[in-house]
Amino acid sequence: MLRVRLADGMPIADLPEPRTAAIATLVADGILDGRAAIGGRLLLTLRGRLLADAAVRQLT
Repeated sequence: MLRVRLADGMPIADLPEPRTAAIATLVADGILDGRAAIGGRLLLTLRGRLLADAAVRQLT
């Protein structure tokens, strides 16, 4: 899950199990980039970088 903090994010496929509801919530809250999520990647926004710990907790 530390890979989500990298500049290029991480593939959604690398999650242990798909968490579409959590991803949708994080996109709606402005923590994950919605365009990247549609492309199959988890990419934190600038706001999301500040809240990365909370995002990782929601995704696991």
